[in-house]
Amino acid sequence: MKKRDLILINPPLTLEERYGDLGAAGTDTAPLGLCYLAAMARRGGYSVSILDAPALGFSLDETITAVLAASPRYVGITATVIAIDRAGSLAGALKGRMPGVPVILGGPQVTADPRGVLEGYPGIDIGVFGEGEETLIELLGALRHRRELSAVPGLILRQDGDIILTGAREYIKNLDALPMPAWDLLPQPLGNYYEPAVFTTKQTPSFSLVTSRGCYGTCIFCDKAVFGSKCRWHSAQSVLAMMRDLHDTYGIREFAIADDLFVMFKERVFELCRLIRESGMKVSWSCNARADFVTEEMLVAMRQSGCWQIAYGIESASEEILRNIRKGMDLKKAKETIRLTRRHGIRVRGYFMFGSPGETVQTMKQTIAFVKDAGIDDFQLTYFTPLPGSEIYERAEEFGRFDRNTKTLNYWRPSFVPYTVTPGELEYYYKRAYRTQYFRPRTVLSYAKMIRSPRHLWRLIQSACSLARMVFRGPRRTPDKEGVALDP
Repeated sequence: MKKRDLILINPPLTLEERYGDLGAAGTDTAPLGLCYLAAMARRGGYSVSILDAPALGFSLDETITAVLAASPRYVGITATVIAIDRAGSLAGALKGRMPGVPVILGGPQVTADPRGVLEGYPGIDIGVFGEGEETLIELLGALRHRRELSAVPGLILRQDGDIILTGAREYIKNLDALPMPAWDLLPQPLGNYYEPAVFTTKQTPSFSLVTSRGCYGTCIFCDKAVFGSKCRWHSAQSVLAMMRDLHDTYGIREFAIADDLFVMFKERVFELCRLIRESGMKVSWSCNARADFVTEEMLVAMRQSGCWQIAYGIESASEEILRNIRKGMDLKKAKETIRLTRRHGIRVRGYFMFGSPGETVQTMKQTIAFVKDAGIDDFQLTYFTPLPGSEIYERAEEFGRFDRNTKTLNYWRPSFVPYTVTPGELEYYYKRAYRTQYFRPRTVLSYAKMIRSPRHLWRLIQSACSLARMVFRGPRRTPDKEGVALDP
């Protein structure tokens, strides 16, 4: 790796560490945040590289070796809650080998708990909280010219034996003012390193995009510390420019739009659909959406422009649970939207959670029945997880037993168990939901129809084996609170 002013690192983390028993069905997605940061650094005149350790399959030692070879003037690391311990270990190791090089940490975890992160990981010199693009450029300039860092908004610093915050920075109002993300600094070719899960793509190579920031929702489980509650978005023209660059330069044929509220900006959706149709690109795409924002006219436009799958965040089929988590979802409307979406030839994926405050055996059964009756083609079920920065995080023990260990705090392990259900019941119905959905002839046939190549078939078999090991391991019957066997 060539020497650079700045190296930006996605710390090493295996699929098994991120997805637990479903590791073989997981996927490495590109660190889009680092691509934006790298592009901003280059605009500012700095030479920069990205080291995506998970995509490269690097261990901690291999990551350290690669950073030392780059001999950077500055090191930047990003970390989610599940990666914070690994990021802290990496920072400590680098600090021991390169004591004069500032180590900077950004990402969701330092934003949610800035003081706790710097107190817990002495190898980290500086934390960047919130959106990092403008903060990074101002920080690098202050470091280069030896200016006072306390004057840079958006930082947490070690100063005279204390830890100080320099104050929040305003959110970026115009996302189109950001440069084109630096996809070229990721491992190439992109399709070899960022291969999506087999059930989330229609054609390959595929790549993820985030075209908006912020979420107005009030869900108690969401961490909005980085992007806030005010929604901002790239224009349709800017989104098309990113698609065009990825398509023409990197051969990308499908786009997974990962925005929380992609369909909220309805005029932009229609404009983007028109631009894709007129572009001449033969691409497919998928997105996330709220079921109560989608209209039939929108579905028609999306289908005509190549949209093949929409994922709806429904979370639970219990009105009580939806009130508890402040989801604000109309289940009747959701079911109507699901059927309308499928009627227009778009596949439906549903996002659900088990283990929310107030969850019971009955509410989990309701959700399983909803998934089956609504005609959902594919679903993703995770455990309700109080993440740092979310409203529920500080109050979790009011509603259930909560393991705050950051090494295991993710959606695929039950770190939180509400008082209204036992750990055994939660795990049992979690597995039962996957058995009910994925081992039905209708579901198996739908996946068989999606097979595009021998490689895709092999990955599908691996994912199916991983899922089977998870759902069929352990007892098929579990005792309830009174010790009575539950009906499977």
